[in-house]
Amino acid sequence: MNEYATSQKVKALKTYDEDFEFYPTTAEIMEAMKNDLMKYLRSHANDYDSGKRGTFEIQTSYDRAFNKGKKTETLRIGSFLDIGSGDGRVLDMFEADKKYGIEIARAQADDLIRKGVFLIGRDFWDVTLIDQHYSLVYSNPPFSQFET
Repeated sequence: MNEYATSQKVKALKTYDEDFEFYPTTAEIMEAMKNDLMKYLRSHANDYDSGKRGTFEIQTSYDRAFNKGKKTETLRIGSFLDIGSGDGRVLDMFEADKKYGIEIARAQADDLIRKGVFLIGRDFWDVTLIDQHYSLVYSNPPFSQFET
């Protein structure tokens, strides 16, 4: 999402009094997360039991036509929950079979639904996660709640 689109989103959220600490995750943070996950999975390739927790997979392909046999790795996630999904940019960054979110701002939640994200709730404090299973859970928490 570009800076203009983010600015427009913030204006819309403020107009509807839904500016609940919208702090978009930067591309640099998402790339670092992806690299850390891939590094972890490579080093634990033989001891990960997917079971009910879901699946992670590093898919490797060799593009002989365009990249002269260059190896490309893609992180594939079975199910991904983003708590405080915002505009969905973190969910968009990762390949996931199923994408879930929690988002309190109606304008953001409506956009996520249109993008095919299944919302398991709107307010984090009203959602029970103990009996749910996801391959990956990510949260960009409301910073006003950090100390609590």
